[in-house]
Amino acid sequence: MRAKVPQHLELGDVVAFGVGAADLVCVALGIAVAWWLASTLPGAVALRVAAATPVLLAGAAFGLVRASDRDLRTWTVVIARYMLRPHALRSAVHRCS
Repeated sequence: MRAKVPQHLELGDVVAFGVGAADLVCVALGIAVAWWLASTLPGAVALRVAAATPVLLAGAAFGLVRASDRDLRTWTVVIARYMLRPHALRSAVHRCS
């Protein structure tokens, strides 16, 4: 029996738990940096956990958060490119004042 497999689809490879390799790298990097911060910072445990939590959450967010079929890494690049491009209207307003 023959089956036709579409070759033009650009689907990401799913590695584990329904996420791709880049997603898992972001989560693992967040865990590793948070662990490093929590283990090397001096002070009370609560202070070390408070310093490591934002890093852990950022790694999880960059690896797992999706909106409109795009991951947070892609949205960050889109927003950064938008903010860095010259805006004609903004330039015209600054010239008038």
